[in-house]
Amino acid sequence: MFAQTKIRLFSLAAVLLLAAAACRINLGGPPVPTETIPVSDEAAESLDNAWESAVERSVETGAFTIVISEMQLTSLVAQSLAKQESPPLRDPQVYLRDGQLQVYGVATQGNVDANVLLSLAVSVDADGYPDIEIVSGNFGPFPIPDEVLAGFSSVIDEAFTGEFGPAATGIRIESIMIDGGLMSITGRLR
Repeated sequence: MFAQTKIRLFSLAAVLLLAAAACRINLGGPPVPTETIPVSDEAAESLDNAWESAVERSVETGAFTIVISEMQLTSLVAQSLAKQESPPLRDPQVYLRDGQLQVYGVATQGNVDANVLLSLAVSVDADGYPDIEIVSGNFGPFPIPDEVLAGFSSVIDEAFTGEFGPAATGIRIESIMIDGGLMSITGRLR
């Protein structure tokens, strides 16, 4: 009888271990702010339209100004990630607070999910191009190593200065201000 009880307990423990191994593990990580930013195709499209309008106005006036909202930026990032076969992040949320661009999301590595936070400082270099530096990053409860952050910085720089960037549109950026959920970019034609 004792042997049968041992076998049953061992079998139950084995089944529980196998079930646990098959499940997803969530490491947690930096808490996402409770305010969720809605994602919509209309918001991403409105950002495209606002950029085009600002460029057209700058041809007439010489001055360039655009104000971008968290909803527009989050929608654009979500749209961009959705086009990728294996996106590095899902459920992105982009917050424009305290002079920084804060990107939250969930990253998956195998059966492990983790909240991710990248805090970026955005400034303008001497040539009038955006300069984006990742100030900090967390994958779950662990800080992302500086050398990995440096690699992310170059990818983000390239994305920010790509098709809609100042080089493509002939704009020399003079300032980028981030506060209260908005990013304001001002500049002049080159």
